[in-house]
Parts: sequence; structure tokens; C-alpha cells
Amino acid sequence: MRNRVAALVAAGALLATGCTGDEPVRVLPGGGPVRAPVINFPSQIVGLTVTPEDVSKVVEEVRRPYVDSLAVFSLREEELLRATLQISRFNRLAKPREGRFRGSILQLLGSSRPLELRVGDQVVYSTSGNRQDQYIWFTDEGFFVLSVHQDYSFPRTLLRRVVEQDIQL
Repeated sequence: MRNRVAALVAAGALLATGCTGDEPVRVLPGGGPVRAPVINFPSQIVGLTVTPEDVSKVVEEVRRPYVDSLAVFSLREEELLRATLQISRFNRLAKPREGRFRGSILQLLGSSRPLELRVGDQVVYSTSGNRQDQYIWFTDEGFFVLSVHQDYSFPRTLLRRVVEQDIQL
């Protein structure tokens, strides 16, 4: 499982293209073994342009024992990629309320021991590696990975604004 989830997260972090208009971004369900959940997200956040990424071809090759759908957004300042947001919805085999289960996902995603932060009522785990900071949080329905390039000036503000979106899976 470790390699599978790591490959999925790495694939999500590498994706980036395009731009959007002023209306909220809507990712529609796609075909294949993993479907993109329907997610409403603003087209801009903290001055960054939000673009949904097509990950259908990448995730077809990755078996995910605990994830049944995935969405990835790139967040850009003009053409410069500043962050990505990966949203994964759990299937019924997942045990998101168990600390051991969440810990295994955190181990796969970060290269450093995660720090626990509070953003409003949400517990967020912060880790870093490969010139980016990662913020990971869980709900009963899934988990979120916000990867922010380390030279971006407002990572905590971006994190706060993304968490405030209260994205429903």
C-alpha cells in the first residue's frame, strides 16, 4: 500500500496546466476505475488561479485499496505553479477514524515527522520534503493533501483558506 499511495500522491503533485474563469471550478465524474468526485471550488484563492487537473490516465495504473475517487487542482500565480491540492475520497475499506490508519498515510506522504496544527476546528498535519511543505487533513469521507512550494510567501494563509472551503466529498 505504501508505494501505491505514494505513487498516487506523487502523480497528483506533478500535474499542472491551464487556467480558469471567474466561476467556481466543478470537477465532474469521469470514467475508469477511479472517478473524480464532484467538487465545487473557487477559481481563485489567495490570488492563485485554481485549475482542475485530469488525473484519469495516471490513476488507472495505480491500485488504491482505500480510495475510490480522486481530484487534483493546481494553484498558479500566472504561469508559476505554487501549490497543488489532492482530494481523495475513501471507500468502505478505509478506517479514517483509526489513528494507525491515518498514521500510515502520513508516513507515505511526508519525508519528515509531521507536526500537528489546528486550523479552526480541523487538525492538520504538516510535513516537508523536496522543496515543498505538505499539509494533510482527514475527514470521515476522505483526505486532503495541500502541497505548497517552499518559496511561496503565504502558505499558512493558503492552508487556512482551503480548509475554510469545507469541501464536501
